[in-house]
Amino acid sequence: SFDVASFVIGGAPPRALSAPTQLEAIARMAESSAVRTRQLVMSMRMGSVFINAARMTELASVPAAISYDIPAGDTELWVVSNTSGMAHPLHIHHRQFQLLDIDGVAPPPALAGWKDTVLVGPNRVVRLLVSFAGVADREFPYMFHCHILEHEDDGMMGRFFIVQP
Repeated sequence: SFDVASFVIGGAPPRALSAPTQLEAIARMAESSAVRTRQLVMSMRMGSVFINAARMTELASVPAAISYDIPAGDTELWVVSNTSGMAHPLHIHHRQFQLLDIDGVAPPPALAGWKDTVLVGPNRVVRLLVSFAGVADREFPYMFHCHILEHEDDGMMGRFFIVQP
């Protein structure tokens, strides 16, 4: 065994702490702020998983099947369809997004805030707004993928670079 952390307990805080009585409202992004729309189709066929009928590979000699260059500061509408009979949680690295709707219906309150993962149910369509504000970096990609480990490992993923506008 070994020590992981030490905690030093001091006196009482200088003032009483209390929970807020109301959380701040989340500013909703407008669909009209999207400068482009991307279609992502999550599918399964004969035991393999795909996004847009392609799979990511780790082979250096094979170009990435799904790779987007997205200008810094852009907002995009991603339309994510799941044509399989299994739910797929889509996770986007280093981005937070807002759900516009699920099968054309506004998200319930629990899904109306900022997210980095959304469960796309079987034969469902989820539309989300993704902001790509931040620093451009053409050297290191960010990933998006199914958050089921076996699907991610089987290549149900893509990448994007935030680039100079």
